[in-house]
Amino acid sequence: MSFGERQIVACGLAWRRRPGDEDRAAEKLRRRIRLLPWWGFIVAGSAAFALRWLMPLIILGRPVRFESLRPEEADLLLERLQRVAILPVRGPFLTLKSLVLPVVYGREEKTSAADAETPASLAPLVRSGPGRRWDAVVVGSGAGGSAAAAGLARGGARVLLLEQGRRPSVHRDPAEAVSRYYAASGFSAALGTTLIPIPTGAAVGGTTAVNSGTCMRTPAAMLERWERAGSGGFSKTGFEARLDEAWRLLKVRRAPARTFSRSSRLVLQGLAALGLPPAEPLDRCEDGCEGAGRCCFMCPTDVKMTAAKAFLDPLKHDPRLTVADRTSLASIRPPRKAGEPVSLKVQDLETGQDETIEAGLLVLEPEP
Repeated sequence: MSFGERQIVACGLAWRRRPGDEDRAAEKLRRRIRLLPWWGFIVAGSAAFALRWLMPLIILGRPVRFESLRPEEADLLLERLQRVAILPVRGPFLTLKSLVLPVVYGREEKTSAADAETPASLAPLVRSGPGRRWDAVVVGSGAGGSAAAAGLARGGARVLLLEQGRRPSVHRDPAEAVSRYYAASGFSAALGTTLIPIPTGAAVGGTTAVNSGTCMRTPAAMLERWERAGSGGFSKTGFEARLDEAWRLLKVRRAPARTFSRSSRLVLQGLAALGLPPAEPLDRCEDGCEGAGRCCFMCPTDVKMTAAKAFLDPLKHDPRLTVADRTSLASIRPPRKAGEPVSLKVQDLETGQDETIEAGLLVLEPEP
């Protein structure tokens, strides 16, 4: 084990603060480390060294290693590091956090009911044949792509939906779920004056497969501004009707109190103690949440709603819709003249084989 790897593993085990099964946790960390590019390994290793040996002294004035801090001291140190906005400090720390968090997250008793890999319910996969002509090809199965593909199919079009990611399955191990279903294995981030992690899904359902399922409606005042600025091209009433339909398909409901986490209950208690108005629970898309707190690592009871479940599953027996996972769009050849189809080269990511198809309409789902 290299010096940098030892630092990361030691930090991860200390961060975990849960006795037992250290060898298994260390192996999970080593698997995550192997996913890093060389520069990411250097950044994470440097951050781990600083967290273990330097930050306790610099931030807390304690000349001890991170793993020797009392739990409340370690929490205070991590909280203060989380607030740092300076890129040379925040960037390495968040890289280390992205590496370690999936390994240290969760409690075994809340996930023991989940099998190691239980397939989630999705529309069936039927791969396209070479030279096939499609009325529409939709690239990307996230919130926009799934809704567009389903709408086109319901309207009578023969639709092929392409998705680079896998079909999501329930995983007991959060680190394995992140490696399988997150873009760049969970290391995506926006870089500017600071670094902001961007958890992006790489699975059927897109980012809706890995987010927390929180749903927020567009404020009425904003819709009214859009309507005024749209010069007749945007209808507030029409948009809200579409949103109502999406809410119905996604089974959006107010989060019940029985699913509140300990931190949520502490916030409510704090507001009450300060005499402040109570906070309102968020709306979430779920169909029987049990409060496992695993939304971002594949729901262990498979009840969190996703774009795939809401829009694709109702058409799972409809021959007009075909879903091809682990398939990417390799190239586009535009039509020579109006009315001709678009020629597309698609690649099966499992076999590496290419095939050419034609589409009367091409829909590209934007990247987040």
